[in-house]
Parts: sequence; C-alpha cells; structure tokens
Amino acid sequence: LFNVYRSFDARTPEDVFDRLSQSIAGDLLEEVYLETRKSIRLENQGGLQVKIAEVNILNLKPMEGSRFRCRWQARGSVGHWGHLHQRDTERLAEFTLAPVEGLWKLVAMDLINES
Repeated sequence: LFNVYRSFDARTPEDVFDRLSQSIAGDLLEEVYLETRKSIRLENQGGLQVKIAEVNILNLKPMEGSRFRCRWQARGSVGHWGHLHQRDTERLAEFTLAPVEGLWKLVAMDLINES
C-alpha cells in the first residue's frame, strides 16, 4: 500500500506506471494508473498537492483464498492555495493478492469505506 501512495511522487506518466507496477498487476494496475494521472493533472494545473508520509495498517483480516480485508490510515499533507494541512485518511477495503512474475501483487481491490 505504501508503494501505491508513493507513486504519486512521480512526475512523469512512465515513472508513475513503473512505480505502480511494482505493487499492482492486472486490471487494477490500469485503473489506479489512470486515477493517478488524473491527480497529477490536477496538481499541474495548480490544484491539490498530496504527499503521503506514512501508511499504517490498522487491521488485516484474511478471508477466502488470497483475499484480505484491510483497514489502514494514510498520514500526510495536502497543499492548496499556498498553505499545507496535515491530514489522516482512513480506508477500509477488501483486496486480492496474487503471485505475478515471482512477486505478490495487488490484483483486485474493492473500497468499502473512506473517512
């Protein structure tokens, strides 16, 4: 999860894709990549700037097969209109891991709640 958030630090589409592909595969890779590109476009147009400093797993529950229910908190800063705010975001999702080229990667994720 931390690698997924860190992909937002990249500035070129190629770097974003490369960073995401280290942790995500399949259809989920394309979905997250397109969302990341949208965010970068907003930033380049003077919109929000987001920097995640840490990701804390609050709860991880194994489900059927390689599926997990995970609650995590992302801590970071959000910048806009010339100033920064510290922000914590908590998310709950179910995700599936699968071996891809010898590495375990996220291949599906269903966001359940975000606060």
